[in-house]
Amino acid sequence: MMKKKEQLLLQHLRKNSRKSLTEISKETGVPVSTLFDTLKRLEANLITKHFSIVDFSKLGYSIKVNFVLSSKKKKELKAFLVQSQNVNSLSSLINGSDFFAECIFKSLKDMTDFKSQLESFDISDMKEIFIIEDLKREGALLPEN
Repeated sequence: MMKKKEQLLLQHLRKNSRKSLTEISKETGVPVSTLFDTLKRLEANLITKHFSIVDFSKLGYSIKVNFVLSSKKKKELKAFLVQSQNVNSLSSLINGSDFFAECIFKSLKDMTDFKSQLESFDISDMKEIFIIEDLKREGALLPEN
């Protein structure tokens, strides 16, 4: 079970991981030294990475498609998806499908080319889910406003 101070720090970092411990201390009333020790403990066993969430549309990637894939060449498909620049996130599944791939593309042609590459992996099932708007992104465990 997570302690209250750990949960509070985690909520602030999930909202803005660039916020300084001094700022968080002022907002929460928790001493900076306590926050520092808590952060080091969380980084040792809970926090795996600090990263920025990118608005890919501002980089020209206006097409977002999630693929649910099954393949007879699962190992080869996994290697391809892991290295593909179009795959933003990749998950392994157990519900009858093999992979869930969150992908971005600059054009429909790029997406079509990507799908053509998938054909070489003996795809037995493929579902495409076009994303028109992100309604919530990386928002779990954030305090309600």
